[in-house]
Amino acid sequence: MGSKGWLFALVALAVLAGMHWVVWRGLSRVLPDRRAWRFAFAVAIALLALLVAVNFAVARRLGEAWPRELALGTWLWFAFVFYAVLGFGALALARGIGGRVRPKSAQPPDPGRRALLARAAAASVGIGSAAIVAGGYRRTLTEPATPEIELPLANLPRELEGLRIVQITDLHLAPLFGEQECELTVERVNRLRPDLVVVTGDIVDAPVARLRHAAAPLAKLRARHGALFVTGNHEYYSGVEEWLVELRRLGMRVLENERVSIGDAGASFDIVGIPDESAGHRAPGVAADVQRALAGRDPQRALLALAHRPAQARELVRAGAGAAVCGHTHGGQMWPFHGLVALAHPFLAGLHREGDGLVYVSRGAGFWGPPVRVLAPPELPCFVLTRRA
Repeated sequence: MGSKGWLFALVALAVLAGMHWVVWRGLSRVLPDRRAWRFAFAVAIALLALLVAVNFAVARRLGEAWPRELALGTWLWFAFVFYAVLGFGALALARGIGGRVRPKSAQPPDPGRRALLARAAAASVGIGSAAIVAGGYRRTLTEPATPEIELPLANLPRELEGLRIVQITDLHLAPLFGEQECELTVERVNRLRPDLVVVTGDIVDAPVARLRHAAAPLAKLRARHGALFVTGNHEYYSGVEEWLVELRRLGMRVLENERVSIGDAGASFDIVGIPDESAGHRAPGVAADVQRALAGRDPQRALLALAHRPAQARELVRAGAGAAVCGHTHGGQMWPFHGLVALAHPFLAGLHREGDGLVYVSRGAGFWGPPVRVLAPPELPCFVLTRRA
């Protein structure tokens, strides 16, 4: 690990420690006013913070070897801490505003009543945070939405109208999204009767040796025109070369700045795919190159583009693709991250007009980090191709 890596790790640990201190300080108000209780609670919080740090450090490397139950409890605790910090921050803000607007002539609040209100507020934050996390966890366990979206393409042959394309993105195979979840995803995709499956990256979160069994169900995808794959950023954190070999073995065609024809001599259209922009830093030989990917294409042929990030999808549409599909954002996954993610990317989720073309950003079928989705349900979108006038 270089100096930047160590600096990032130290900052992350400091933030993690600070979050747990806020939770300890806030929830300790609910405890009996005894030193032993507060000390025991402080030790428990410190141990949980350490467990979260260890989980962050080793879960990706160990994959399925990291105990599932331990990963689940740790991630759910981290999600609880996140929402509790937001709750205690909101309480502090409300107290600050209340102190400013209270008339100077008002009587000071009764200490006993004030302590009771503080306990009630702290308990409300704890209960509310637990309820949000429980609801978000339950949402990840339910079947993903399968919206059917008409996708108009200029110059699409009439014979290919109605062709069905199902997109898989952002599974993040790991201890909590393993072989069973991958099997269910494949079954759900096959039930949609796709003519083609497109996989737009971030499928894995550990090396092949740790996740081979989890990814094995992908070989059962059934589509007349097969399955196409473009990398996401997490493939480059997990041994991309080995994963590309494995995904090809599972039956996927990997597009690295390439264009392929879908259909037959009588009626066909083009699909272009580019690798994630992470390739430029971690695998320079296959850096994303839109011009290379589109070189020599016939502008009279319908063109659909695959990318991982919304900005890359937008670039492909601006370069001539009639539509592009991507993922990466998770739709924000856990509110209020929606706002931050929207600031970092041109589109958050759903279908968007870009000039004469369209960009679709899927919220993904899996999750990263906590198995919690708040106001960002998972999805497996099915695109139905139509002719654009």
